[in-house]
Amino acid sequence: MTSMPANCSRVTPSVFGPIGRLTVRLTWRPSSDVRADARYDSNLNSASASFYKIPENLAGSIGYSAIATYDDGPASLLGGVDYVGNRFNASISHAGYGQDFGSISDQQVLE
Repeated sequence: MTSMPANCSRVTPSVFGPIGRLTVRLTWRPSSDVRADARYDSNLNSASASFYKIPENLAGSIGYSAIATYDDGPASLLGGVDYVGNRFNASISHAGYGQDFGSISDQQVLE
């Protein structure tokens, strides 16, 4: 895999087979500590999107993430926050799962 410099985006469309299959991936890195990804596969009818902000290794810095996935029915939403303190690190995350986005609150996990 080739590395990409910061402030770079990548779109990878491809079509396969006699009926056709479309796979699209998009990556956006506006800075070295921020990354957003999106993916769609028409053959599997699945998609995902994610956003990450990595905390600096300095006291008082905050990082966060959000991820959404859909796999031909089942869906999930996940999110988290990280905090770097002077003498400690703390993190909290939450996840919701369901048979689709309309029932995403059926199963939830808080850590």
